[in-house]
Amino acid sequence: MSLNTHDANEADELEQVGQLHSLRLALKEKEEECSDLQRELAAFAHSVSHDLRAPLNHIVGFVSLLKDSLGDSLGEEEASYIDTILESSDQLRSQIQALLEYSRLNQAEMYHIEIEFDILVKEAIEQVERSRPHCQVDWHIDAMPLVFGDPTMLRQLLLCLFDNAVKYTRSAEQPRVDMVRLSCEEPGFALFAVKDNGIGFAPAQEKQIFYVFQRLHHIEEKDGLGMGLAKVQRYVHRHGGRIWAHGEPEEGASFYFTLPLYQGEDG
Repeated sequence: MSLNTHDANEADELEQVGQLHSLRLALKEKEEECSDLQRELAAFAHSVSHDLRAPLNHIVGFVSLLKDSLGDSLGEEEASYIDTILESSDQLRSQIQALLEYSRLNQAEMYHIEIEFDILVKEAIEQVERSRPHCQVDWHIDAMPLVFGDPTMLRQLLLCLFDNAVKYTRSAEQPRVDMVRLSCEEPGFALFAVKDNGIGFAPAQEKQIFYVFQRLHHIEEKDGLGMGLAKVQRYVHRHGGRIWAHGEPEEGASFYFTLPLYQGEDG
């Protein structure tokens, strides 16, 4: 009887091993499909960006020639039409360039090194304050660990999150931005959050804010193209981390993300 039980257990174990092997093969196949799809999307975005540039340059060039040739004979209304065409063309050119840069992020070479995240955070805050000197923000920053990653990408990640937080807290009585380190259950990773007390956003937007050319709100001034958070998500994913957001209207926004720790640091 015990022999039969042993044989049954062994058969169960062999079946489980077989199932696990099949799952690993299926996962590997899906990962390869995702990689192929990402390469195709990047190639498509790159091609579209290049193909749009030539006709756009023609539009700008000929409209500029038209404006110069007509000179003072242009009426005020006609001149405003031409200026609108040129301004819209400049905006489209910027969007094409941004799309081109975004399409290159997956192919960009990464340099993984030990990074003192404290220093990187401090530098990013100073840069944002220089770019927005009229915004007085109360910063609250936790002690940061050593992380392992590409310093250029992580600097851009912080700049975007901090600049977004400052931009959307302008109407707060006392703008405040926190960067905290939270407990992380993923071995070898640290969990961070950037929080503000700004205008927030609806919970229904928590996923779409990471889409390309998606802006949290329509602001009067031309402030960004809506590419920042899409890039942030790409930076985090390229480091093997996760990112998500939470917000409530008029109650601020929080962006959570994980990054790999430098070997020897605790999560």
